[in-house]
Amino acid sequence: MLLRLNYLFLSCIFGLLSCAQPLPSENYTSITDTFTHYLGTTPVKIIKHTYNKPSPLFFVHLHDNESTAEKAAINLLEQYGGQLLSIENKEMRNIRFQLNNQFYTFDPNRMFSDSGIISNLKLLSSPDTAALRAVRNFGQFILSHLPDTGIIVAVHNNTDDRLSVLSFDTLPLKNETAAVTKNASHDIDDFILTTDSVIYNFYKNEMTNAILQREDLFTDDGSLSIFFGKKKRPYINVEAEHGHRLQQILLLEKLYAYLGLQKKNFSEKQ
Repeated sequence: MLLRLNYLFLSCIFGLLSCAQPLPSENYTSITDTFTHYLGTTPVKIIKHTYNKPSPLFFVHLHDNESTAEKAAINLLEQYGGQLLSIENKEMRNIRFQLNNQFYTFDPNRMFSDSGIISNLKLLSSPDTAALRAVRNFGQFILSHLPDTGIIVAVHNNTDDRLSVLSFDTLPLKNETAAVTKNASHDIDDFILTTDSVIYNFYKNEMTNAILQREDLFTDDGSLSIFFGKKKRPYINVEAEHGHRLQQILLLEKLYAYLGLQKKNFSEKQ
């Protein structure tokens, strides 16, 4: 009798398991594409993560040493969908490459104009025509992978008190700033910078550290913000101190709220 009861019990358990449906995935999954661009003889990898839901936001991660920013972006993409383009550079900020038996170093957020490239090569190595051409081509390669519509979202990290919302309220950056909002209860290193006045006003009303870049007066340093500012494209840089992943996620989530975008519904099929 006991053996029969055990058999019936096990039969019921196996029956329930066989009828059980797999739990839906909590997050969107991604497809990863890897591209290689040669700067002289030096290969540089670019990774594009495409999550299986379209989004009006396209993320860009230019500095490979700013891992908090990349992790924050991926956290949000897994919940909302979208795309991220990221430069892989051995966890270093600046890219070093060899061309014609010489080495050059540049900041990948200073490669979107010739004036920015030349100034940056002067600062970090030495400029010449061949190096200028190589860096310009790399910048154009990155831009070719960005969409023509939607909002470009750059994610960056900074070091405590080196670059902050206060930097844009003092010279020289003050001259290139249309408006600044500061919240004394927030870390000064966690802020957004945008080319779009509507986005700026949204963050201002949310009492968030925010900067609106000027349209009519700026130094073309070759940065992505200046590039899109000149084109009058919506662009936002979401900046946070190294290690402030939660704060960076909260800043990014406000952007999703501004657009009325929702997180993944667990009943939604992949």
